[in-house]
Amino acid sequence: MRGNLINVNSKTKHKPTTTKFRKLTGILAIIYLLFFIGFTLNAQQYAKLVNPEIGSQGSGLGCGFNYLGATYPFGMLQFTPSFFSPQKGFVVNQLSGAGCPHMGNFPVLPIAGKLTYSPKGMEDFKKYRTINQAHAGFLSVDMADKTTAKLTVNKRAGIANFMFDESEKFGTVIIGAGISSTSVSNAMVKITSNKTCEGFAEGGDFCWSSTKYRVYFVAEFDRPATTKGTWIKEELLVDANHAYGKDSGAYFTFDTHSEVNYFSL
Repeated sequence: MRGNLINVNSKTKHKPTTTKFRKLTGILAIIYLLFFIGFTLNAQQYAKLVNPEIGSQGSGLGCGFNYLGATYPFGMLQFTPSFFSPQKGFVVNQLSGAGCPHMGNFPVLPIAGKLTYSPKGMEDFKKYRTINQAHAGFLSVDMADKTTAKLTVNKRAGIANFMFDESEKFGTVIIGAGISSTSVSNAMVKITSNKTCEGFAEGGDFCWSSTKYRVYFVAEFDRPATTKGTWIKEELLVDANHAYGKDSGAYFTFDTHSEVNYFSL
């Protein structure tokens, strides 16, 4: 009987402890959840305070050599105007603070109207005109032809929205395969549909020392193009699906009744 009494007493004593433990666990979980939500909201708010324009202007050793565009913490892309070749549009890889030209692969550039001549090395275009908004992970700029470009990224992709001026019936997006901020020794681009393409590039240098590497890309638009093609050096290849070598790339022309979205991996 004493053994039975001890068992009864033991159960009676542990019930309040278990209930208190459960209550404590619930309170801690709520506190953790509130802390996590508050931390996330604060992180998002603090991101808006980051000014990517610092160190992105000027020339010489005192300018900073920082890129302006969007990137993701420990992500694979830096979707940005190259500090060293902003006239070529928006590239997918760039170091911040490096004092010599480097990388700047696969520049993508929206232009008003149809493409009627080869872009060659994409050197003859004008850089963005004004910066509308720039903070961590986002960039919006107006181009010289009144096209608006908005850029953002996730861990493995760059996403762009191109809005052409209302007065334009067509808008074209060009993608340089055999073009970078330095040198390209080999490249290829293949148009796989009227809204997708893929390719690679080899080459590169840093402070005029060779840094050989190969980099790949896949690109997709949110709608089919009305016309498409490629170019190789000075030759524009309407309706062609392949291009290769230095100063080569692909282009897609769209009806501009609405915005065009671009994704690059």
